[in-house]
Amino acid sequence: MTAVPLEDAPFDIAGAWRRLRLPLVIAAILVGAAVLLAAFASNPASQPLDPRDASPQGALALSRLVSDQGVSVRVAADANGAASSGATVMVPTPAALTVTELRDISATAAVVVLVAPEQRELNALDLQVTPRSGTSGTLRPGCTLDAAVRAGDISYDGTLYAAPADVHCYPHDAGAGVVVHSTGSGSIVVVGSATLFANEELAHRGNAALALGLLTQRPTLVWLRPRPPTQPAADTASKGLVELLPDRLLWAAAALAICIVVIALWRARRLGPVVAEPLPVVVRAVETVEGRARLMRAAHARDEAGEALRAATQVRLSDLLSLGTSADAAAVVDAAARRTGRASTEVNEVLYGASPSDDGDLVQLANALDDLENAVRRT
Repeated sequence: MTAVPLEDAPFDIAGAWRRLRLPLVIAAILVGAAVLLAAFASNPASQPLDPRDASPQGALALSRLVSDQGVSVRVAADANGAASSGATVMVPTPAALTVTELRDISATAAVVVLVAPEQRELNALDLQVTPRSGTSGTLRPGCTLDAAVRAGDISYDGTLYAAPADVHCYPHDAGAGVVVHSTGSGSIVVVGSATLFANEELAHRGNAALALGLLTQRPTLVWLRPRPPTQPAADTASKGLVELLPDRLLWAAAALAICIVVIALWRARRLGPVVAEPLPVVVRAVETVEGRARLMRAAHARDEAGEALRAATQVRLSDLLSLGTSADAAAVVDAAARRTGRASTEVNEVLYGASPSDDGDLVQLANALDDLENAVRRT
């Protein structure tokens, strides 16, 4: 007998892809989500106008230029350290200070430079200044302020302010980019553009000249270190839970929701119309009857069981008596009574009598129906 060599079955690429495509898609989604979260998490918190930062948003270049002009530059970590008599105080993030801190700085400093303050900070210093719409582009001085006249045109990108009672420079659309408010012991300068002092924009047009003219008015410059945007002032209105969540968490939740919807649509597309299939086995009629009887017994449905027995007996009697399926109850009772010699009232009681009240009555009814049917068959 010769042995038949065995051959390896070819690798089913289509079958392998059908089995592995869902895990691969899920793994790709998880990897993509992890990469996105890592990208968002790796971005450092922006702290513009930091005098020690050499990044495009920092202000190291301006700090060095001010020092080169013979002005002593001191970096303060908080408002208490920024309060200095007779000095110029640079406040790059006024929104991070409380009303009390702003007033303390204004009371002790000779010159206070506020960068892009909002209405809360302006009201805290009793300034009749109102923020207007923002603008970007080249602005001309339009005033007699020495620092603005020497600087000339500047590259501006920020908020404009309306201040009819104060000195306002770089006007545009009923607003001004720089507002100077004179106090009893000095002045408060409102500058609406933070990029004016940043390393990236400092060399554009007269930005450096204007910044130096504003920050070198006194021998000492106290630069209040900017706070991260996640640390607002203590007296600002509290935020809700959703507002406190980091932006990258909300983006991750949105991306996850989109992935779930895409997967649901992909899985739903595979569901076609309902397909009728033959039963795998043939169920005997007696099993169906027994199953239905067990259900009725479990539900204590004696009325329904009795009606089912009587209806089936009536159908069989109509066939035995040659009455047809459309025969009414009176015709079936009369024909059965004549065939068996029983009284019509007795036959009517068996076929259309009262429903059984317990299991014993149901058994008696079944026996009576069986006896009536056998009597008709024998005659």
